Amino acid sequence: MSESDRLTIRHLKLPAKTDILLAAIHFSSKLHWDDESQAIECTILADEIRQVEKEHGHERTILMGDLNMDPYESGVISAGGLHATMSGKIAKEKKTRIVRSKQYPFFYNPMWSLFGDATPGPAGTYYYEKAQHKVQFWHMFDQVLLRPEMIPVFKHDELKILETDGSLSFLTKRGIPDKQRSSDHLPILFGIDI
Repeated sequence: MSESDRLTIRHLKLPAKTDILLAAIHFSSKLHWDDESQAIECTILADEIRQVEKEHGHERTILMGDLNMDPYESGVISAGGLHATMSGKIAKEKKTRIVRSKQYPFFYNPMWSLFGDATPGPAGTYYYEKAQHKVQFWHMFDQVLLRPEMIPVFKHDELKILETDGSLSFLTKRGIPDKQRSSDHLPILFGIDI
């Protein structure tokens, strides 16, 4: 187990089930940290996860939460960071990648499949609009990352960005997160079969 003010890593052991490591994060916000600081902090986070994996003797790890970064940002995709690829096939077949004689384990990031308009729900989990020339509007800050060992038990068909809790809509009439009634981030739902 590992615990800090923004991260918890738990060793989840259920009766007659394979044990896993479940990490939940609320990463530092872009309101207070620039991209470079977030990327550097991701190397520290990745080291901490690898240390806990080493202590438990396996890499059956899920990292979930508010990364406050998009799936394509340096902290998420770089080898020294979380090393999360959009391809489950790459993560599962390669498992690791060597850069300058050092081996880095992959995470698989299935959230790419929910990013944009060609998805069944909202185009992302966070919406931000400002009067600048470069505006992305939708972001995918809330994510679930899986080590290759967890890909076979991940239920892709259950991965969703939630728009409602069944009675309360999390969206405004414009279709963006309703900060007043729920949150500025939309929650995600996923399932595993361990």
